Amino acid sequence: MNLNDFKGLRFGKVSGRFSCKYNKLKTLDGSPREVGEVFSCFDNPLTSLEGAPLVVRNQFEVRGASIRYNLDAFLEEIKKTDRRFYTLTIRLPGFNELLLTHHFFTPEVIKQKIQENDYLLIKNLLRVWNTLYFEKKQDELTSALSPETLQKINDRWINEIKQDDEFCKSFCKDWNTPEFKTKQDELTRALPPEIIQKIKDYSAISGYL
Repeated sequence: MNLNDFKGLRFGKVSGRFSCKYNKLKTLDGSPREVGEVFSCFDNPLTSLEGAPLVVRNQFEVRGASIRYNLDAFLEEIKKTDRRFYTLTIRLPGFNELLLTHHFFTPEVIKQKIQENDYLLIKNLLRVWNTLYFEKKQDELTSALSPETLQKINDRWINEIKQDDEFCKSFCKDWNTPEFKTKQDELTRALPPEIIQKIKDYSAISGYL
């Protein structure tokens, strides 16, 4: 569409997915105030999150070769706002995809949402569970959540590995990297042998060995 801005457009609240990727947007002013699923603004010459939705109930995706964010400054900008993202996906030049979790992943919210069987939050939590970039947050949650809640999370994560091949394939990307060695040893001791074997098999098939 080659949009330069959202002038003349009004979105308000969008219940489903909203995509404005592959445009020429330098600002997100005029974006929906709330998005029920995914908000994707990939490949725009953005320099700021100014005007981004206040609430994205599933995933916020941003990427672009012209983005010049300093990553630390970008995260500070996120912390200062009241924006609510279940999962924030950032793809920047020189970085692999980063899945960053915002304040929805608190022990209180996770316990409540697991009890409510909240599909979106649990899905996004499982995507980052046992990954390197979620390690500090996972340690925090492990200390704060009850053994029963942690068992539910771990059981559902194992079930995703068993039943969802794409989920397993995505997780396998880091399995044999030097940075993942300590985590690999920990999971090898903790997980059922058949799960470890599937991860190893997918690592080999996908070329991650």
